[in-house]
Amino acid sequence: MSVRNLVGRMIPGDLKYYMYSLNYYWEDIRRYKKYSNGYLSPNKEKILLGKIIVTYHIIEKGLTMPDMRPGFGKDALHTLIGLCHTYIGKQCNQQDDHFTHAVKLLNEYVRVHKALQFSLDPLLLEKIKALSERTKVMDTCSQLGCDNDEYFRHADSPFRDFAFSRHSIRNFINKPVDRELILKAVEIAQKSPSSCNRQPNRVYILENRENIQWLLESQKGNRGFGQMIDKVIVLTAEVGVFNGFTERNEAFLNSGMYAMSLLYGLHYYRIGAVSLAYVRVSREDDKKLRALCGIPDSEVVSMLIGCGHVPGKLSIASSPRYKVDKIVKVVS
Repeated sequence: MSVRNLVGRMIPGDLKYYMYSLNYYWEDIRRYKKYSNGYLSPNKEKILLGKIIVTYHIIEKGLTMPDMRPGFGKDALHTLIGLCHTYIGKQCNQQDDHFTHAVKLLNEYVRVHKALQFSLDPLLLEKIKALSERTKVMDTCSQLGCDNDEYFRHADSPFRDFAFSRHSIRNFINKPVDRELILKAVEIAQKSPSSCNRQPNRVYILENRENIQWLLESQKGNRGFGQMIDKVIVLTAEVGVFNGFTERNEAFLNSGMYAMSLLYGLHYYRIGAVSLAYVRVSREDDKKLRALCGIPDSEVVSMLIGCGHVPGKLSIASSPRYKVDKIVKVVS
C-alpha cells in the first residue's frame, strides 16, 4: 500500500471532506478578495465603475419616489462627483455608457430641481457644472414615466415585448394583492430550469403588516417605498438536494433563475414587484425570520421580492443596460 493511500485511510472521513472542500472555498475567497471592491483600493476601472453605478442608482431611485424630497441625497451626490473625477484621473474609459449616464443623471437632478424652483446648494451646482464641462457631457437623462395601463400593456404580448416592459416598481397603492395571483405566478416560476430537476426552490409569502415592516427595516434597502409594499415573498433554496462542495453555488444559481421567472409571472398577472437583496440582514434577524416562517436550517435565503398594485401614474428608474456587443464574446 502506498504512503498516500495509507495516510488517506488514516484521515477520518469528515476531516478528509473538509480538506478537499477547503481547496474550492479558498479559490472562491482568493478570487473575491482579489477582484471585489470590498477589499482593493478603489483605483481600478471595474471597481470604480461598480461604485459609480451603485451610487448613481441611489440618486435615480430617489428621483422616482412618489413623494420625492427636494434636495435629497447630498452625500450620494458628492460621492458620485468624486468617483467620476477619480475615474477620469485614472484615465478610465469615459465613453462607457454607465459613466456618461452618471453625469447625465447629475444634470437631470439639477433640471428637476430647477423645474420645482428649489434652490440647490451653490457648491453642489458648481461641482456638477465643472464635471459636465470636464467630461463634455452637457445633456441630461430622464427617468421613465408612465401610467398603469401603459406599464402593463405588453403583459399579453410576444415575449420580447413582454420582457422589455418589466421594471422594478417602487410605488404601490393601498390595495391588497390577491394571494391566489401570487400562487399563479409561483406556478409559472415552477417551470424554471433546475439542476437535474432537483427543484430546490421554496417560497414563503409574508402577509402580516407588522412582520413585513420588521423584515423590510432589517433589509435596509427600501427607504422611501417600503411602507407601501403589500406583501413580501421570501425565496429560499434547499441545500440538501445538492452533492458536495463542487455544487456549493447551485442553491443560489437555481434560486436566481427561479426569481426571474417569478418576477415575470408577477408581471404577467399585473402585479408590481421589486427585488430586494438579503445580504445586509443580520444573523440575528436571519434567525428571527427562520423562526417566523419555519425556514429550516438546510435552506439558504437568497432574496426577497416586494410586491403590490401599481398606481395610476408612476415613475421608474431608467437603469440603463449595456448593449449586447459590450458583454458578449464569440469564441469561434
